[in-house]
Amino acid sequence: MQRSAVRTAALWGALVLPAFGLGAVGLPGFATPPIGGLPGMTGGVQPQTGVMPTTEMPPQTQVQLPRLSRQMPASAPKSELRPLKGRWAVGVDSTPGLGAPTSQAVATLNSLSLRYWLNDHWGVDLRLGGAYSSQQSSNSTLSPLVTQAPGGWGAGGGLGLRYNLSEPSSNVLVQALARASGAQSAVPEDSQSPEVRTTTVAGFMGFGVEAFVPGWDWLSVEASAGVTGLSQSQNTQGGAPGDAAASGIGLAGCGYSPFNLAVHAYF
Repeated sequence: MQRSAVRTAALWGALVLPAFGLGAVGLPGFATPPIGGLPGMTGGVQPQTGVMPTTEMPPQTQVQLPRLSRQMPASAPKSELRPLKGRWAVGVDSTPGLGAPTSQAVATLNSLSLRYWLNDHWGVDLRLGGAYSSQQSSNSTLSPLVTQAPGGWGAGGGLGLRYNLSEPSSNVLVQALARASGAQSAVPEDSQSPEVRTTTVAGFMGFGVEAFVPGWDWLSVEASAGVTGLSQSQNTQGGAPGDAAASGIGLAGCGYSPFNLAVHAYF
């Protein structure tokens, strides 16, 4: 009875211990059956006495669990400035030298302007202007229908660069400006006097603000001011004395006035 109990314990040890990765120790004098079968069972493999079979466990497999990290979808980066690359605009602007100097605070709009944006930062301005007026010899009243005396005229143009510095709001651009222009005008003092021609070369550097009208995103109004350098020469036609030249630099807009305004329509 005692021998039967020991044999039963050895049999269970041979079956159970390998399943937990533990080696079984054979008991002396007893035959330990392999896992494949038990004594007396059909198809079982006969055990060998004194030898305890070993069971090789498969190597541990590391299972990579998916990392549960929540990734937010990448949002498109917001453009720093209003998209202007490749856009054109036409409008009215000011060119110094097309008219006589005035004491107005805002320069006179006397030129057509064509603007093209190379990219969202850099824009190029081309300005062309002209003026003509006839003069009545009796009372010097300007009228386009009276040609009794020689009329005054003026023509000029310029090229400018602008750079968008920032966009403090969705409808406002802060810009740095650099402009150069040239103009010539002729004004007769009266019907008996020779014509006096004035040539003006000007350069401007300053800052401006361009604001787009809410609801009319294609229309902009701008104001600028800065430092203007002027060089003027006067020449009296017909060889009469009176030639003169002058130059200067000061705080002014693109014209003779302290501030310059412009209006542009984009397309």
